Amino acid sequence: MKKPSSPTFDSTQSMSSEGAPRPPPLMENAGWLSQLSFHWVQPIISLGAKGGITDDNLNDLCPQDESHNLFRALKDQWEYETWQTCPDPETPSTMCLARAMAKTCMYPIIWTGLAGFIESVSKVGQAVFLGYLIRFFQDPDASLQTGLLFALGLSGMALVQGIMHHVYFFYAQRLGMQFRVALMGLMYHKSLGLPVSSSVSTGAVINVISNDVEPFERVALFAHFLWLAPLESLMALYFLWAEIGVSAVIGLSAFYLLVPLQLWFAKLFSAIRTRTVEARDERVRLLSDTLTGISLIKLSAWEEAMRAKISQLRKSEAKHLKHANILKALVEAIFFSMPPIAGVFTFISLHMIYHGFQSSQVFMTLALFNHLRLTFGQFVPKALESLAESRVSLNRINSFLMHPEVGSGRPRLIVSQPSTSTLSHDSLGLDQHELVSTATRPNEKMDIDITPTTPPMVRLCNASFSWTAASHALASAVSVSSGATKTNTLVTRPVLRDISLRIGAEELYAVVGPVGR
Repeated sequence: MKKPSSPTFDSTQSMSSEGAPRPPPLMENAGWLSQLSFHWVQPIISLGAKGGITDDNLNDLCPQDESHNLFRALKDQWEYETWQTCPDPETPSTMCLARAMAKTCMYPIIWTGLAGFIESVSKVGQAVFLGYLIRFFQDPDASLQTGLLFALGLSGMALVQGIMHHVYFFYAQRLGMQFRVALMGLMYHKSLGLPVSSSVSTGAVINVISNDVEPFERVALFAHFLWLAPLESLMALYFLWAEIGVSAVIGLSAFYLLVPLQLWFAKLFSAIRTRTVEARDERVRLLSDTLTGISLIKLSAWEEAMRAKISQLRKSEAKHLKHANILKALVEAIFFSMPPIAGVFTFISLHMIYHGFQSSQVFMTLALFNHLRLTFGQFVPKALESLAESRVSLNRINSFLMHPEVGSGRPRLIVSQPSTSTLSHDSLGLDQHELVSTATRPNEKMDIDITPTTPPMVRLCNASFSWTAASHALASAVSVSSGATKTNTLVTRPVLRDISLRIGAEELYAVVGPVGR
């Protein structure tokens, strides 16, 4: 398989409910200043203030947000990763799907990481300029120009941090939406190809599509902080070392010691997530089966038994959710307690080593600790939690995508022909080169195997099929009649009448109707 190129998204203009073409996307035509300030949203806000927002006055979607574009790009990357890069294409690892998702949304991931990097630098710079400005007020010999530069730097860093914070989270949420839409499209396409005999129930398919894509939205929001957090701590250590020396290492060690605890929490979240989805799958499956067979359940008076079983599964699921919420509460408690604990260790060691400290050192240190608290105490735990949950979801989605599909092999037409019946090219409407018959003995199968390079593979014109009443399974006899002339008089009435179709290469046809007659 050829390696897919960088995703290109086709722009197709959609229609409103009244049939009129939608206006072009506002964001697509906005300038860089409008995108940074989100001024491109103003027309929608004004429209809502005047008369309300309806489907008819909404603009079109950006091409990279349209579901068919995202699905096609992810499908191409998934097929390439499965058949070209995985050692065993039949059982690909979850990393194949993860790489396919990353390559599908490569440019949004890079842009989101760049916005997060600029925000991290501005947060550290804001704390540093605050310390320098306070030191300026303490120094009577400092020039006014220096103070103005420090104030300008503090204001500029605060402005950049405020802008890039919202830019980062907007594009991160948009990236999570693209992950969700692409995965839902891929799984929906897979569900359409599952055979009727598949072991995957309808409730399980709905559960995977609706619930297992949710963790990827949180991954898009917080995954970048796994490398932004060490970067912020290194920048903070550099400036704090210049201010308070070795006390900076003592204070930052409080943040570093929380990393193993957060990794342990992530493992617990992963285990709880696994047990939760198992209980949810069992509950959804049982509830779906109950609704399907409700007539039999009412006939047998099993309502109370089924209600008790479903309630038991729901309580088990709620118990796992309660454990997850307890862990989240512990993470929140650590988030609020980190700066005071780090500050106590820092200033006690600073007083013992240097026998005192200045107000500029205190303000700079506490400002940096507050910024690190948000990153280490809030974003990193959520990143680890979402990664643990997404790993479980990746395993489930990967298992779902590996189920066999209808028509996965090469199309073949197998027809059993008894010795008493005849099958002519004219009755089937096939040319001499389109039909290969090997049925020369009683009950021997006739194998029609046409090379896909010769379209059409099979052509039927007004064909009728019937089976003898005494036939069983593969020994059943088939006769074909064209018009009113029957070629076998020992058969029942035709089951399939007047079938006319042309089957080309890589096409699947199914005859659907009542069974058991």
